[in-house]
Amino acid sequence: MRMPPGFGAQLAGVPQCPEAQASLGQCPPASEVGRVHVAIGPGSQPLWVEGGAYLTGPYGNAPFGLSLVIPAKAGPFDLGDVVVRAAISFDPHTAALTIATSPLPPA
Repeated sequence: MRMPPGFGAQLAGVPQCPEAQASLGQCPPASEVGRVHVAIGPGSQPLWVEGGAYLTGPYGNAPFGLSLVIPAKAGPFDLGDVVVRAAISFDPHTAALTIATSPLPPA
């Protein structure tokens, strides 16, 4: 995802989720910086679920990262949380942010 021109983020004062917790999807509430909405399933009426986006330290080759924690719950089925990691990089000339997710974890 590339953020639109003029978009800014204020991360000062947000504690970073430690790497060990970020990889497990167990970040503290204080490191939450947003929510994610994800469509699951095929067809014209997928199931929409909501999860949290947590600020982490360096990830990949980027100075910051995200731990996206999405609950895999549908009706009576609960497969736990799916954790997707993302790198937050920025252009030093324009301050534009780019957020790139890692591939989905194996099933």
